[in-house]
Amino acid sequence: MKPTTILFLVLAAIAATSDPATAQYICASTASFGELDPDGSLFTNRFRRQTAVNTAGDMLLIARPAGERDHLYVYPDGGVPSVVAEGSTASPVPGATFTSRPFDFPSINASDDIAFWGRLKSQGEGVFARMGGGALSTVAVTTGVSPAGGTFDDFPRVGEVNDDRVVAFLANVTGGPSGVFSYDVAAAGPVIPAVLEGDVTTGGREICEILEADQANGLNLALLAVTKVSCANAAEPPVDSVILAAFPGPLIIEVANVGDASPIAGTTYASFDLVPQVNAASQVAFAAAVTGAVNVDAVFLWDGVASTVVTKGDFSPEAGSSYLRFSQIGLAGGPPMVFVKARMKGPGAKEIIVRFDPPATTEKVISKDDAPPDPPYAAGSFYKKLGKLFSVAPDASHVGLVPKVKDAVAPRNKVGVVRCDD
Repeated sequence: MKPTTILFLVLAAIAATSDPATAQYICASTASFGELDPDGSLFTNRFRRQTAVNTAGDMLLIARPAGERDHLYVYPDGGVPSVVAEGSTASPVPGATFTSRPFDFPSINASDDIAFWGRLKSQGEGVFARMGGGALSTVAVTTGVSPAGGTFDDFPRVGEVNDDRVVAFLANVTGGPSGVFSYDVAAAGPVIPAVLEGDVTTGGREICEILEADQANGLNLALLAVTKVSCANAAEPPVDSVILAAFPGPLIIEVANVGDASPIAGTTYASFDLVPQVNAASQVAFAAAVTGAVNVDAVFLWDGVASTVVTKGDFSPEAGSSYLRFSQIGLAGGPPMVFVKARMKGPGAKEIIVRFDPPATTEKVISKDDAPPDPPYAAGSFYKKLGKLFSVAPDASHVGLVPKVKDAVAPRNKVGVVRCDD
């Protein structure tokens, strides 16, 4: 073994003893290749990348069974699964049907309210919701009238319907201001503006464009936005900003701007990556590249002031591996629990989802080196990939993902939905 490898393993062992980690999450299969869906159709490997999970462990998933179109399913914890919506069938919009692959951004709250994005044949796209076990309803749709003026064009992101039974969504608008709008599912509306382009932060910066948005209980929003002192000033350079919109109000607070000093000594924020996350306690997690004394990627937590959660190169709970690249973050609780999906460097696991409970506790949720759940996968199976995205319950009790598995029995390449419980 090379001396550098020996040194790497020794340092990793030291790091593991100085930064305690526990593996409390237990993972089980929700649905997988070869199983039957609620209608008796056979699941193939065509499970879509996004899931949703609530505090009870109820899950939403999107899959295309053999010979059919995409379906949106709800799998209640311990209950009977069912189909929420199906591709190429009628939507709640009069005269409009869903396309064959229509669903994205699914979410489910503690009341089993459901929200999602849907694409319509020849009629653009929309945001849809279902209260409890009721019928689907239309929240907003392309060419629909915006309450802030103009008409809706498209919906780049739909937030999670929260336990206050409100869903927020990002919308581009023609003939009026674009921004984030909200809808009370329990009250069946109406759609109201939450934060719009042109709104001004408490620091005096104007929001010129909202790029990403995340929602939490209480309708707190975390935004990634382009800001200026004056959006009308063409000579002023735009700045990317992470913003907290705290409700009621909203109180629009600058969490971090490109060029601001970061918590890493001698550095400033160079760019913001990934979708910032917010919880009900108005805490914000965000990922950024910093520059200055060091050039490095890191994940930060803001709770009035920013602190560093994890930095590229830090050792992970998997012995022999350090963090190489962060691909997704999540935030639950209050006290905060920050979830990070990362690629790894070193002889250990190459992919991991980790939960950080600042300031000291690190807990592995799942890594690529873990054994897939048995059943449905046979002993000796292994994960090929953990999937592109994960979902997390607001209290951090459950994590959902769509991994690819190399099964020990034929057919070996399989995809399914896994839920990990704390």
